[in-house]
Amino acid sequence: MIATNYASIVSFRSIARRLVLGTTIALCSACVQAPDNRSSNAKPAEKSAPVPIVGTQDAIAADAVYFVLTDRFVNGDPGNDQRTQGGKFPTFDRPTPGGPPGQTDNVGYLGGDFKGLLDQAQYIADMGFGAVWLTPIVDNPDEAFRGGTPVAWKGFFTDGGKTGYHGYWGVNFFKLDEHLPSPGLDFRALTRGLREVGLKTVLDIVANHGSPSYTMPVDQAKFGEIYDEQDRLIADHQNLDPRKLDKQNNPLHQLYAAKAPELAQLSDMDEDNPAVQSYFQRAYLQWIAQGADAFRIDTIRHMKHAFWREFAAAIRDKHPGFFMFGESFDYQAEAIATHTLPENGSISVLDFPMKAAIEKAFTHSDGSYSDLASALYLRHSPYQNVYELMAFYDNHDMARFAGDDAAFINAHNWLFTARGIPVIYYGSEVGFMRGTAEHAGNRNYFGAAEIAKAPAHPIYQGLKRIAKLRRSVTALQRGVQFNLAMAKSHAAFLRVYQHAGVTQTALVLLNKSADAVSIPADSRLMDTGWKDAETGEAVSIAAVAVPANGVRVLLREQPLSGELLAALQVQQQFANALPIAINAVSGDASAKHIGYVFAHDTPYGLVLRPTLKDLKPGLHDFHVHQNPSCDAAEKDGVKVPALAAGPYFDPHKSGRHDEAWGDGHLGDLPALFVDKDGSAREPLLAPRLKRADLIGRSLVLRARSEQQEVKADATGARIACGVIALAR
Repeated sequence: MIATNYASIVSFRSIARRLVLGTTIALCSACVQAPDNRSSNAKPAEKSAPVPIVGTQDAIAADAVYFVLTDRFVNGDPGNDQRTQGGKFPTFDRPTPGGPPGQTDNVGYLGGDFKGLLDQAQYIADMGFGAVWLTPIVDNPDEAFRGGTPVAWKGFFTDGGKTGYHGYWGVNFFKLDEHLPSPGLDFRALTRGLREVGLKTVLDIVANHGSPSYTMPVDQAKFGEIYDEQDRLIADHQNLDPRKLDKQNNPLHQLYAAKAPELAQLSDMDEDNPAVQSYFQRAYLQWIAQGADAFRIDTIRHMKHAFWREFAAAIRDKHPGFFMFGESFDYQAEAIATHTLPENGSISVLDFPMKAAIEKAFTHSDGSYSDLASALYLRHSPYQNVYELMAFYDNHDMARFAGDDAAFINAHNWLFTARGIPVIYYGSEVGFMRGTAEHAGNRNYFGAAEIAKAPAHPIYQGLKRIAKLRRSVTALQRGVQFNLAMAKSHAAFLRVYQHAGVTQTALVLLNKSADAVSIPADSRLMDTGWKDAETGEAVSIAAVAVPANGVRVLLREQPLSGELLAALQVQQQFANALPIAINAVSGDASAKHIGYVFAHDTPYGLVLRPTLKDLKPGLHDFHVHQNPSCDAAEKDGVKVPALAAGPYFDPHKSGRHDEAWGDGHLGDLPALFVDKDGSAREPLLAPRLKRADLIGRSLVLRARSEQQEVKADATGARIACGVIALAR
């Protein structure tokens, strides 16, 4: 590649991003399990063999999820409150200091328990939910934490004086925390009771950390300790900074990682120790045996993909198809999508990019449905399956949704009709504590009194209507989404499901304006055979009236055909980006995984979207090489990393480097920009390449400084490589 100054590369990269990012949305196609149609109003198709169209077959897709922080939902049994627990460091009712007058927050236990959840299970089911996600149930310490930074109003990662009321400070992962069960109501009885009202149980699990483990003035009981199924102490941090742990000589240190801490003072588990993998497999298989139907994995990105791949394989070996989704707190789709790939365990994720889009669309004056369209990834998706992403707008780790009533109603109308599985945080059905952040009220106690008042609230009424509609319409749960119009104040799209004798197309019309609108029909739609999904009445779609802050869903139970079918099939053809795993290469050292590059075609050429880490900041040369290998090979008696990748990809025999848009090697790519943190996330545009050109090749990254002029022989050292063996 000829010398190019830094400013021109950044400028070109910015242009490429504007050209590409606004045009790419994604889709994924079918999984393997049979759908649960027990509540569907879809009818078997009368005509034979329509073209199969399906987003997901996973059973969980039918079940919108209601998320409760158990201690803060409902206190059903004051007898398990443990109000005297902790002695000098009590655990019950610890107000967060520093709040403005009239505002409250609490970092102690407040009494929510299994009985309170089960007492209100019918309330949750009546809203239209099919599953409850509850926070971790395992044993936590019995005192308030004395180390760390004192907890403060809105203080992020301030844990001093806090308790494990949330469940994420596990000590014994085989044992129920004593604040949750009641006589005759353990976890097995809870899951059985939830099932009796039609609710599955999604259990929140943690594997990367335990309780706070050091900085205490005096070591406290249980903090930084781990116990096994026989309640034997098997790990103890002993109030030591993790960098001072003696893993070689102290057996109680071996389960922990002896490295700089990642999350406050939480004990960091050693993901490379097989004993850690074994411990969590045994613990969480126990909870599945007691009725857990799915897992939500806390802080999944803080452990290697290899750990979760092995964990998921072990769980699914005994429970085939067991559904899991992780929390990877990142707003870049390519970053969180890596967890969903088969080679990393096929674990779905909470949809953070969609969360950001929902906030923009419904709480900002310039918000538009087009903001949501760009987060759908119906084309060129980095995810394994976008239809299994968990769609949400807030939770316990961030500020609650800050919209007015209309914003909540419109957000729910979107979540329960668009692709993905909706997740609603407890209390959102009435706008509870809206806009409040962690340590400022976002985890406040809800209670039976608030629940009793909820049915009169307009947010509740709108949520119940759309949630029940989703629960009854197969296409809204499992159908492929095809957008017709995404405007500032209104949207129109299809959800199409054609599979196993069931044929259903849902036409979804949304209006977030303060006035009723009439949305004209797309000319490609058949005008006959439509009915209102709620009333069953026949409807003409020439122009459909949609109320202010409203939704209409119309159904047609004939196969999709003609121009729309052809357009949807094109969308499916370009559903997924091609993931390329990239490893650092250096001499004879074993390869270290540093991330992925996702490749997909656009009208402007091939776009490469990196999510790489642990690189030297600055600009690096990037090329496609001829061979699908990253092995080292000898040259002049010296072993060269990734030399087996062969020559540059040069099918036209140019024999020279040029810009990516020039006429040199076809494998010449724009320079890769690495930020000061060692991460590369800026997309690259290769106008002359197509995705098909990459198959059977490799990507090679070469080191260079910002000032270096790269000559024709490209002498920069090879520092990373990825093999592109097969199309996805």
